[in-house]
Amino acid sequence: LYSSYTESFRPNTSIANAIGDLPPEEGKSWELGTKWQGNGLTSTLALFDIDKKNVLTSETDTTTGDTLYRVAGRVRSRGLEAELNGDLGENWSGYGSYAYTDAEVLEDPLLAGTPVDGVAKHMASLGLIHQWVQVLGGNLRAGAYSRYTGTWYIGNTKGTMYALPASMVYDSMVAYDRKLGAYDLKVQFNLKNMFDKTYYTSGVSNANAP
Repeated sequence: LYSSYTESFRPNTSIANAIGDLPPEEGKSWELGTKWQGNGLTSTLALFDIDKKNVLTSETDTTTGDTLYRVAGRVRSRGLEAELNGDLGENWSGYGSYAYTDAEVLEDPLLAGTPVDGVAKHMASLGLIHQWVQVLGGNLRAGAYSRYTGTWYIGNTKGTMYALPASMVYDSMVAYDRKLGAYDLKVQFNLKNMFDKTYYTSGVSNANAP
C-alpha cells in the first residue's frame, strides 16, 4: 500500500498578453494505491485527485477577434488507474490496463461545468504475446494489442464543447532474436492500426466557431 501528496507551482507565460500579467498555476494532488506481485504477475491499483487553479486557457476578444490568454479559476481531475501484466504460463504473457479520469473545469466565468480539453473519461489497453523457443536457433515472439479511447472533447474558448468519437485500434507484432557469433540479432515487424480505423489523437479549438 502507498499514498502520496504533492503541491505544485508553475509560472504562466504569454507573449504580449493584452490581459496583463498572469498568476502562476498552483495545484494540490493526492494518490492512494496498492501494488502486488506474485507468480510472475504484477498489478497496481490507484485512486487520484488533482486540484489546480490558474490553469492557462484562451479567450476570444469579441471586439477584435484576437485570441487572448488568461487563467481558469479551478480545474479538477480525479479517477482511478488499474494495470495487470506478466507471465501467463506456457510461453504466454500479457497485460491489461484501464483508466477512468473525470476532468472538469469547476470555477470559471465561461468554462465552468465543461470537461477539460483532450481528456477521455475512459481509456483501456489489452495485449497478448506468445513465444516459441529454439526456432532456427533463436526465439520467435508474436503478439496482438488493442487500445480503446473513449469520447473526448475540444472547446471553442466560449464554453461550447465538441465531441470527438471513441475508438478501438488494434496493433500486432512479430519479433525474432538469436545469437550470431559475438553479436545479438533482433528483427521486429510492427503493424499499427490493423483494420485501418479512423481515430483522432489530438485536436485544436477554433475560437471563431459558433
